Amino acid sequence: MPTCQNCLKEWSRIQTIKSSFTLDIGMKCPHCGHMQYLTKQARKMTFFVTIPIFFIFPVTNILNFSLIPTIITFIAGVLSILVICTYFVELSSEPEKRWFS
Repeated sequence: MPTCQNCLKEWSRIQTIKSSFTLDIGMKCPHCGHMQYLTKQARKMTFFVTIPIFFIFPVTNILNFSLIPTIITFIAGVLSILVICTYFVELSSEPEKRWFS
């Protein structure tokens, strides 16, 4: 689990998932309130882990799944990605340059 670079306290899995739903580039530490930012490596890994979700609909269409199994597969995929991505979260006290620039 990620550790705040300011107070050095470890975030729980739930706190990490909740902070992942922000549209801001930084995430506030739940313990000290200091802004934390994803490292360049963490952003890359999160990007590559989320790519398979875009293949669910074409694959289920090719395999002729009905709507309900497709939706269940999509929800299971999203939940799996949420859990997997928490292992790749690394925090920094200062924002880094974007990984694609």
